[in-house]
Amino acid sequence: MMPPPPPHPQVKMPKTSKTKSAKRRSSHEEALPQKQSLIQPMGAEQFFQEYWEKKPLHLQRSDSSTSSYYQTLFQLSDLPALCSEGLEFYRDVNVVRCVNGKKKVLNKEGRVKSGILHKLFHGNKATVQFHQPQRFKDELWRIQEKLESFFGALVGSNVYITPQESQGLPAHYDDVEVFILQLEGQKQWRLYEPTVPLSAEYSVESEDRIGRPTHQILLKAGDLLYFPRGTIHQASTPAGVEHSTHLTLSTYQRMSWGDLLLDTFPSMLYDSSRTDVSLREGVSRKLLLGGGDGGDSSRRLVSSLRSLADRLERGGLEVRSTHMKSPHDPPATVRPAGAHAIREDSWSGGPGVFQRQRPCDDNSGVQSREDGRGHRTGGFCFTLVEK
Repeated sequence: MMPPPPPHPQVKMPKTSKTKSAKRRSSHEEALPQKQSLIQPMGAEQFFQEYWEKKPLHLQRSDSSTSSYYQTLFQLSDLPALCSEGLEFYRDVNVVRCVNGKKKVLNKEGRVKSGILHKLFHGNKATVQFHQPQRFKDELWRIQEKLESFFGALVGSNVYITPQESQGLPAHYDDVEVFILQLEGQKQWRLYEPTVPLSAEYSVESEDRIGRPTHQILLKAGDLLYFPRGTIHQASTPAGVEHSTHLTLSTYQRMSWGDLLLDTFPSMLYDSSRTDVSLREGVSRKLLLGGGDGGDSSRRLVSSLRSLADRLERGGLEVRSTHMKSPHDPPATVRPAGAHAIREDSWSGGPGVFQRQRPCDDNSGVQSREDGRGHRTGGFCFTLVEK
């Protein structure tokens, strides 16, 4: 069993390190108080009752300590040093621009070079989308680890850096709960009524279908924006703002009750069929050819489902993931479902990111993973069995 989460998603912000590191921290870094909630000053109870999976939330936080701390998580000025880490287009970085309502990908082939990024960013007014920045930013890695422990789900991140009067992505919606942290500059967001509430898929929406925005929000450094999966959104950097840098934290991908049933039902059915002979009896002749049987098959299925529900309610069935391993099974590398797909605001880091794994932390239920270059990524432990 995974230990219960803390009262709300508290993230410890450690004091400023005295160690100089050009890659990790800026010289003017300031730390927030030891315990600082991602959604402060709002309480977790109010957030989950009024906003979670229901409606967007904009938190304006103009205090200098918050904006200064956010800026240390990732900055435009970090890119030249990061380019020396062996970054590659598509895998680590996407360069995109929204043109006439469509996404134009401006990626080159192979390694990412600082000069090429500079030219695409300033010359083409393109957005730099940086996948899984926590691999290179220790503080961001700590934040995601805490959030994964709290949610009991994978938490992914992307950084978007957009020049003024430009937009990176067209209007779209995602299959994840989205938290936007404005790190530098400002970003103008337009949110629209979902066409598919709490969507389980990513999709681009045409301008003529989405109607008028329900929210128009200007995010400033230190602000936070939350919106549920399925919320249609698009964002641009306004005129007069040199550039915008924001961090997208995303979670709860494939974490619905429907997903849980899809994941656990096969194992429950398999276990029941081993002891219930009625589940091993053959179906009616020609049933799969469309032959009618007067509703007998429907009644039989309903009866079987009720029997399964009764056994589950009595505690006679073990609820476990089809993909989870028994503690007695030999260790194996677990590749989380969906790790191959790169969504606009998804946790997925692209091919080759989740390869080697460390043992699960018993206190948090979170695994630390390393990619092929030894950089750390966060991840939820898939070896827990709920009984």
